[in-house]
Amino acid sequence: MIIRKPNQARFFCPFLPLGLPPLQYRDAGIFSGSFFFLNGLFFLFIVLSAHSVI
Repeated sequence: MIIRKPNQARFFCPFLPLGLPPLQYRDAGIFSGSFFFLNGLFFLFIVLSAHSVI
């Protein structure tokens, strides 16, 4: 678990590129697709909110 903590921190980074291949999320196991999808939605939400403020 201690070894996987840095890997799990990657999933919650909102600035990941949307075109990142899911192969890098292999260590997440069954949740790789959902984490990748949530990161995309979170990234789009941040971009849209930033544009609305400007």
